[in-house]
Amino acid sequence: MQSELFSEAGLPYANHNILILPPNVWAALFRLYWALGYCSNAESRKQAQARANEAAEKLIQLTKSHRDIVYIGHGIFNRLVVRALLNNGWQGSRKPASTHFGYTVYLKRN
Repeated sequence: MQSELFSEAGLPYANHNILILPPNVWAALFRLYWALGYCSNAESRKQAQARANEAAEKLIQLTKSHRDIVYIGHGIFNRLVVRALLNNGWQGSRKPASTHFGYTVYLKRN
């Protein structure tokens, strides 16, 4: 199953080119700005968290009809989904793996 529901939280960006910086510097700056509330041309942190809550609920529903599921996601959105899972009684690391091909297991508490 593939869904836009699980897409990475977009980076905001400015509509000007006053400064010329490398893309990785812009990415870091705008992710920091996004965390602090800046969301020009992107969903807000609050909207992304609401979507992550919805994504976590979808994953929880899928575990009711399938014993095991695999969720493949990206970066910041993974952290938001993990927070929602933990808040819904799941157990596992508060910080999901962030290395290439890394993984983290989450289990429903009985």
